[in-house]
Amino acid sequence: MVAGARSFTAIAEWAADADEQTLRVLGVTGAVPSESTFRRTLQRLDADAFDDLTGTWVQQATRPEPITTTRLAVSRGGGSGVPLKVRLASTLNCGTGSP
Repeated sequence: MVAGARSFTAIAEWAADADEQTLRVLGVTGAVPSESTFRRTLQRLDADAFDDLTGTWVQQATRPEPITTTRLAVSRGGGSGVPLKVRLASTLNCGTGSP
């Protein structure tokens, strides 16, 4: 069910033990709901619709960030007559202009 809890009492106990940040993220603004509140609320839910909504939320919440590529311009210093050992290389990030 919720956070591994398998009963309304276990859900209420988990909520009562949750820290302030977790409760805030979950939208709890006042007192933590009691077992009877969880029971009445969850019994009124359309289980299929709730499953669809939570499945969509989990997919969106766990979707990896898009991969961004960085293009680099490479310049090799030294010209003809400069020994290979002393040639210089530098890069420039074309997106930010920083070396």
